[in-house]
Formats: sequence, structure tokens, C-alpha cells
Amino acid sequence: EETLARDINLFRRAGTNRIERASNGVRARRMLRHLSQRERAVIEALSHGRTNREIATLLGLSPRTVEVHRANALAKLDVNSSIDAVRLVFE
Repeated sequence: EETLARDINLFRRAGTNRIERASNGVRARRMLRHLSQRERAVIEALSHGRTNREIATLLGLSPRTVEVHRANALAKLDVNSSIDAVRLVFE
């Protein structure tokens, strides 16, 4: 009986985690839709580990313009860091 109760609790927690992850994914997609095409491209490039300079070269922009798109994206996503923005991409 103890084993059954433990297994039921593990199953219940796993289901809750799956629902939570799916919910986070929906929220993340909704938030990412608010980004402009350039802001999305910058955040996507960040998620691949690219630097501002590399992103600028990739997108044909100046590094300063990349910084502006990055800052705008962080504000729209209501996150404090690029790491948090990238986390949304992976959700």
C-alpha cells in the first residue's frame, strides 16, 4: 500500500509538472508574439549563444541597433536579463 501511495503521488506530481510546462510554453509563445521581427531575430540569435557583434553581422545591423532591439525585447517580455528572455524561447 505504501508503494502504491508513493507511485500515485509521483504520477500526480509528474502530471502537474507536465501541465505547468505546457502552460508556461503557451505563455511564452504569447509573449514572444509581441516582439517585432527584428527583436525576435535578436533573441533567437542570443539563444544560439551569439554575441551582439555576431548578431549585428548576421542581421546586417550595427551592434548599437542590436542593443536597442535587445533592450526593447526584454522590456516587452517583462524580463530583467537576456538569460530570462532566452529561457522563454526554450519554453
